[in-house]
Amino acid sequence: RRRAGFLDRLVLLNTGAFPSRNIPKRIALCRLPWIGALLVRGCNGFSGAAVHMTTVRKLPREVARGYLFPHRSWATRIAVHRFVRDIPLGPGHRTQAEIEAIAESLREVRRRPVKIIWGERDWCFDRTFLEEFRRRLPEAEVLALPDAGHWLLEDAGERIAAEVRAFLTRA
Repeated sequence: RRRAGFLDRLVLLNTGAFPSRNIPKRIALCRLPWIGALLVRGCNGFSGAAVHMTTVRKLPREVARGYLFPHRSWATRIAVHRFVRDIPLGPGHRTQAEIEAIAESLREVRRRPVKIIWGERDWCFDRTFLEEFRRRLPEAEVLALPDAGHWLLEDAGERIAAEVRAFLTRA
């Protein structure tokens, strides 16, 4: 966000870049004191669930194991727990100012070519996020993929790679 003016063009996949109170209940549960730490760090309830819930197609066993490999213990799951707790949910949250600054930087980004590629079967960044991006970046090209989820590169990687290459090489 600090260097948005240096961008020539931008590709966005399922994400957030503006304040939203639209948080899935399962993520909200992972933010609760004590319970959140037990779920995320003790049971690997965030990453462990993610390998089953973020794609439309079942991940191959070795791919799922690769995603889980860095998160094998209470100690190694601390970053995931901190990430979940850093999701801003309103004024007063320690990362609220940052998400507001990111949202403001979209004004600069909208002057550049932008392509949004969106997995429509994302339980986390649902259609309301895509619609907000469309509102904030009205000139953006949008490709909605009905058979892709949150980790849309796992569901439609080859198609997305071709779309990104074509977009980035366009004059």
